[in-house]
Amino acid sequence: MIKLTDILQELSTTKKDILGQGFEHNVYPSKDPNKVIKVGETKYVKKWVEEFKSRPDLFPIIYKTGLDKDDPSIMYVVMERLDTEQFEVDFDVLDSILEDGILDIIKRAERSEDYFNKIVNQVKQQDEEIADFFIKLYNNVVETKQFRSGLFSVYDFHKGQFGYDKKGNIKCLDL
Repeated sequence: MIKLTDILQELSTTKKDILGQGFEHNVYPSKDPNKVIKVGETKYVKKWVEEFKSRPDLFPIIYKTGLDKDDPSIMYVVMERLDTEQFEVDFDVLDSILEDGILDIIKRAERSEDYFNKIVNQVKQQDEEIADFFIKLYNNVVETKQFRSGLFSVYDFHKGQFGYDKKGNIKCLDL
């Protein structure tokens, strides 16, 4: 079991390349290849961390959170590492099949089951696996969009916002 002091020491004493970043955080690798460490200002991290904890089926699993002992305005989150590379490949394939933007299609499909079925059938004709990908992505987006209300004004949708867990489920990385 990793102790809080080990995580803070790892972040402060080990030079780490940033795996990714958002407007309000940086993501670093962990010693454990199945985890990442997301670091940001406490006031922003607290906006999403409880939502992530409440729905590990939609968001990466949260293993640990803590405050920087020297600067409590900085918070870290140790969380499940997702496969973003394969997700981006599948997203690009889906994007090449569909004529309109994926988010616009998902929004229209939310309003019409017939339209949803039409899109699924259109994608299935070209690639069965990508049709399954579309359905999983659609389900995640529909579910995670509800979390942004009250937290953030805009749903930040792009292919870098998602990844696969070890079981192949799509999870949203950021709200």
